[in-house]
Amino acid sequence: MSSRDNKGWWRWTGDIVYRLITQRSKPKLIALGAAVGTFVSVLPIVPLQSVTALAINYLVGGNRIAALGFIWLSNPLFFYLDYRIGTVVLQAIPWLSGPAQLNIAWHTLTLTHIREALVACLVGGVVFGVTLGALVFIGTYWAAVAAQGDKRQRVRAR
Repeated sequence: MSSRDNKGWWRWTGDIVYRLITQRSKPKLIALGAAVGTFVSVLPIVPLQSVTALAINYLVGGNRIAALGFIWLSNPLFFYLDYRIGTVVLQAIPWLSGPAQLNIAWHTLTLTHIREALVACLVGGVVFGVTLGALVFIGTYWAAVAAQGDKRQRVRAR
């Protein structure tokens, strides 16, 4: 039995996040990678999330390891929340009409419902992802600055 089995899930997740924010990189780049990873993790493009995060990260210059780590940590499938946010946004814009309700029953689901639900999920995912990504950027930046400062002080003390 490994020591990881004895820890709780929250403790294990905290250890992973600590390792991500204390890696040898600038705090801004780690925070940028974490924000990109969180943004992409809420988009309903599950098979393409890693590729999309790496492509966006290449364009903005963030930390690739942090982006992939935050995708894998923050991917509890936000699709229903994406859908609800998307319907609110689509109904708030007068020239767009969002779907009224997602019909989950398989026998009544048609291609038009799937298309409307996917559009709502994409719009909601972008809105939710930008908001959550900005919050994660701020939190990760300050956590990385603090953690790397503590790590440097411990190394100097030796």
